[in-house]
Amino acid sequence: MIDTLRYTRELEETGLSRDQAEMFVRSQIQMITDNVVTKNDFLNELEKLRTEFDGIRKELRSEIRVEIHKAMNKQTLIIVSTLTALSLLM
Repeated sequence: MIDTLRYTRELEETGLSRDQAEMFVRSQIQMITDNVVTKNDFLNELEKLRTEFDGIRKELRSEIRVEIHKAMNKQTLIIVSTLTALSLLM
């Protein structure tokens, strides 16, 4: 928390008028508060990221399953072809 009264007094001690000091402090406080992330802001963004990552995770799992099935089908085809070829040779 910023002690605005103390900050204003310190500016007055440097030679600024009360109005100038107050205006300066107000503008500084406004600039700070406009750029500060609140806990709620952070938690909302975190939840959005979690949701996005969950979607990506599900999509990747699905793609991995498809690739595993493709590989298993190819492997099965190779095994069947090999066994067929061996049986013809015997």
